[in-house]
Amino acid sequence: APATWTNGSDLTGDGTADLIVKEYSGGAHCCARWRMISLASPPIVLTDIDNGGSVKFPFKDYDGDGAFEVERHDTTFNYWNASLAESPVITLVYRLANGQLTFAPDLMKKPPLTTDELHRRSSALDWESRKLEIDFNIPPHLWTQMLELIATGNHQQVEEFARLAWHPSAVVSRDSFLKAFYRRLHESPNTQEIKALLSETSYK
Repeated sequence: APATWTNGSDLTGDGTADLIVKEYSGGAHCCARWRMISLASPPIVLTDIDNGGSVKFPFKDYDGDGAFEVERHDTTFNYWNASLAESPVITLVYRLANGQLTFAPDLMKKPPLTTDELHRRSSALDWESRKLEIDFNIPPHLWTQMLELIATGNHQQVEEFARLAWHPSAVVSRDSFLKAFYRRLHESPNTQEIKALLSETSYK
């Protein structure tokens, strides 16, 4: 949580104090649940967020207006050709107003990566140091980076990154991998949010 955060302060900017409650079930894989409660009379549950195994504080002021936005984790890629520890999540950002969450892709956007940065990240992938016990024989950090590009509004760079990063040790073609990647992406329960992050692509 941010150092300036005080539980019981006004976290939404509506003039009413709010309380954040975290529940954690324990165990190796599950589960954290977060509720933001407006201390009105009577109290009102503003959010009820299940972020699975992640215990990361899911409230952050993205736009500097003094009110928290809400982060939800999309776990569509859990166990997809990787262990749970290596499986990336997509962090989706929502505005909170009047107890309603509204998807805010504009707050997720970042500038496109430079050509030098694309090359640096693609060359940093480790294809050799360990046996990749997955179907594709591809390091999961490849699609971690691809999902990061999508989440930050830079989906147009995904195929270029995959091209730069591709290694002959992969047991499938790059084209087949990209198709499988997008098929998995469209299994997300957050379909509308994912569509908002994607533009036209031959693999969509």
